[in-house]
Amino acid sequence: EVLARDLRYAWRSLTGRPSWAFTAAALLTLALGIGAVTAVFTVVHAVLLAPLPYREPDRVVRIRDINLGMGIDDFSASVPNFRSWQGQARSFSQLAALYGASANLTDGGEPEHLNGHEVSAGFWSVLGLRPIAGRGFLPADEERGHPPVAMISEGLWRRRYGGAPSIVGRTIDINLVPHVVVGVAPQDAGFASDVDVWLPLEYDPEFFESRGDRRLLVFGRLAPGVTLERAQAEMKAITSRLAGEFPDSNQGWSARVIPVRDWIVEAEVAHRLRILRAAVSLLLLVAAANVANLQIARALGRLREVGIRLALGASRARLIRQMLTESLLLATAGGAAGLGLAWAGFRMARRPSDAK
Repeated sequence: EVLARDLRYAWRSLTGRPSWAFTAAALLTLALGIGAVTAVFTVVHAVLLAPLPYREPDRVVRIRDINLGMGIDDFSASVPNFRSWQGQARSFSQLAALYGASANLTDGGEPEHLNGHEVSAGFWSVLGLRPIAGRGFLPADEERGHPPVAMISEGLWRRRYGGAPSIVGRTIDINLVPHVVVGVAPQDAGFASDVDVWLPLEYDPEFFESRGDRRLLVFGRLAPGVTLERAQAEMKAITSRLAGEFPDSNQGWSARVIPVRDWIVEAEVAHRLRILRAAVSLLLLVAAANVANLQIARALGRLREVGIRLALGASRARLIRQMLTESLLLATAGGAAGLGLAWAGFRMARRPSDAK
């Protein structure tokens, strides 16, 4: 009952005409400080701190072509080089490749343009992701002449097919070619969440005959007991041999093995996010200090009120409790407004990654 009276009095005190300027300034300051910190910390957690959705993510690496003589620090690999890496590398339990390819879905409903990727067999095993339904691709799916197969994303499965389990084994038309759906892929692949369809990476020697045609992103899972440094040394030796065998396309090229998180989140981006996190932390401290100063200034203007209440018999503890109740009400309202701003800011921050 006493708390209810304190809350009613605090509400009247903060919303009364003499206090409008103070309340508006304090709420705006708190909302901006709390909103900025919450939005940035949410982004930092999602990008830097949250674990990747892979099994043993520290064992998943990205292998990228480099040519320091040409100033190239990050490039794709050619299909023939990838096949050579698969046959010679022993530091990885498995290697897999990815190639971006859009597609058009026409299966009786409204035609739909899809974001797609072609991936080699074992791609899901390398990442340690399990299909939502069905299976991943097998080596036989990559062979020429094999009936076309596909995996669709969980989002497309639920959006277009209502999440029906019967989708596995169903035939859908992709680029006007019938494909059998063999599985449903997780929507979040760690590095992308907007892929709708996954297709097997078919190796056509006539089409991918050039070792200089670098277009594949290559991933690997380190074998048990193998360190990143050992894998790097082996890949350097392999690329050196390939440069000697195929100097026209591989001379000067090497490979670099990096943790997959360092590829997903570039070092410069991570550094900027850490700086932004520190900046908004200081912003919150400044906001808290400003609100404290506003409270002190308001308290000095209420000395007459406090004196009258003391003269009427109010105890010091009662007055302190009333002041704390007003501060709690103000902080709650400012925090709620800050969370609303943080939600809007986080959605805006997600748009570039969704577009990617």
